[in-house]
Amino acid sequence: MQKSYNSTFPLIEMALYAALVALSVLYIRIPIPSPNNHFIHPGNALVALSILLTGFKRGSIAGIGGLVIFDIIAGYYTSIPKVIIESLVTLLVMQGVYQNVFRKRDTVPAIATLGVVAGVTKVAMIFLMQWLTAIIVSQMTVKAAAIYAFSGLTAGTINAVATSILVPVLYFLFKPIVERYHPVGE
Repeated sequence: MQKSYNSTFPLIEMALYAALVALSVLYIRIPIPSPNNHFIHPGNALVALSILLTGFKRGSIAGIGGLVIFDIIAGYYTSIPKVIIESLVTLLVMQGVYQNVFRKRDTVPAIATLGVVAGVTKVAMIFLMQWLTAIIVSQMTVKAAAIYAFSGLTAGTINAVATSILVPVLYFLFKPIVERYHPVGE
């Protein structure tokens, strides 16, 4: 039986995925006592999954769109540019590793490695963005900015560990569902 193609399906899939990301961050989060109001959430893992399941272009738009929707709903307007940059760089690194190292093969070790790549890249981006912000906006010295940026990595590191675990688990749960509608990664 040949599947018929509906041109609105990709848009509907992106909207549903963005909603999934936004709602997961909004309702599945654990606050961490910190001066910056940080919390642990599954959003980064779902954003990483977005490019693996729906392809880079649609996945990036849906995943990052979901994080932006959450930021708007939660009132984190000022962090939207930072979230977009951090997430886009993370997804670009993931896509590069997925294409060039794993040749888009979705074996368990490859997907598990991509989860770790996503987590580590996100932590590095959080550090870099906080460091640059402290230098540029707060006019801190390089050393003081590094200490400040490092002190804010608790939630990012825990989220990275969660991302490393959730990406392979959720990928292989979602993969059969996505395959009903289109090839994975397209």
